[in-house]
Amino acid sequence: MTVVPADPRKVILPSELNVTVDVHTTPPPPGGYGFVIFGQRENERVAIKVQKQGQAVVDEVRALSRTQKGEGRNEHVIRMIYEHSAKGSHYLVMEPAEQELFDLLMDAGFFVETKGPARPRLQPNFAMLMDAVRHLHSLGVVHRDLKLENVMKAGSKLKVVDFGIAYLYTERPGSNTYSAELINDGGCGTKCYKPPEVCVSTSIFGKAPPYSGHAFDVWSMGIILFSLASGFFAFDLADKRDACFRAVAKAQQAGESTTLTVFRQYSKPCVLSHSLCELLDGMLAIDPAKRLTVSEVAAHAWLKDFMPPPPVAATAAAGATSCRGSCRASSLSCRSATRSQSIAPARARRSSPPRAAAARAACGLRPMSGGGPTACWAGCCPTAARSPRDRPTTTATAPTRTKALPSTAARATSAKKTSPTTATARSRRRRCGGSRACGPPCQA
Repeated sequence: MTVVPADPRKVILPSELNVTVDVHTTPPPPGGYGFVIFGQRENERVAIKVQKQGQAVVDEVRALSRTQKGEGRNEHVIRMIYEHSAKGSHYLVMEPAEQELFDLLMDAGFFVETKGPARPRLQPNFAMLMDAVRHLHSLGVVHRDLKLENVMKAGSKLKVVDFGIAYLYTERPGSNTYSAELINDGGCGTKCYKPPEVCVSTSIFGKAPPYSGHAFDVWSMGIILFSLASGFFAFDLADKRDACFRAVAKAQQAGESTTLTVFRQYSKPCVLSHSLCELLDGMLAIDPAKRLTVSEVAAHAWLKDFMPPPPVAATAAAGATSCRGSCRASSLSCRSATRSQSIAPARARRSSPPRAAAARAACGLRPMSGGGPTACWAGCCPTAARSPRDRPTTTATAPTRTKALPSTAARATSAKKTSPTTATARSRRRRCGGSRACGPPCQA
């Protein structure tokens, strides 16, 4: 961990950076791995991220370098200007961004779908994030730590930051496409935003099975969208230990709406539009094979009018980056190649037993001994989700709020259950010393 000085503005930077520290601007609170200060470099205002040298630094520089290669830079991905290492520390010079999306949500309470002067509008802001993620996936980069704290406001634009645990797929020689293998590193990310296939207790092996990085990011974006629209988190953890998640797992098996189930669990009326609920249902599908892809989210009726046109690179690579992983069985074709271009309603897409059975037969998916989850011998299919056990459970209650969300009471009925609010996340982050704009993932 980098030692944070009492006043980061008094730190002495290497002369190679050619940066003059801005002593008049208060820097953001330090994260777990370092701190950020502002300054001037060649008449340009910049932010300098100071952290200890390590693999996370190397991965972040590689990811940022790829996002800026050629003319493919996206205005909603933070721009790296210069990087330098000296005396065990690493200095990353980037364009400045001062406010987290988390703080914007805390100030507003929630975002709204219809235009109005009182609160930020949901669609234009979320479209900026989806444009950034679509750009990253088109270049073979999956973020794996998308969260409210890793989205920063710079002027009127939102920008995705912190690529310390990003995964880079391999570029295929002679093409503008990238590999789409499953990632087998045991899982990573921040607790509230991790998809169920990455949460440890869903696996009898004690660690996450191989998973799709693309589906990982879509789930995280679904959690962000739900939080912005409602003012609270859908789950404290996407795992059978969470009471709301168990209810959602049952609802999805019965073909019911995920979004309506979450609101019902917290005894709150759902004021979201049918189209938004349908989009959230697709993004928060527990089975990653049924989860929407980034391209499908961007083309959804609720969002498509606010999305900028995809870059040429994204169009060319769409087939490769939207795949959930390469299947070794020759009789199976990639889902992204056979799926219809139109997006079917979430309920009509729940299950396809004959095709699922054929896929298992072709690739060697067999049940494990002892009634555990199924496992793919070829390593190409996601582990089948187990149904939550039907047994009496204690009502899940979040810690007491540290700050009330504005106008949330007007949207809620007398609740018997307390939802895990974004304020809880702020309390957790303070308690564990997790990241802000540019620190490591919070594991509290």
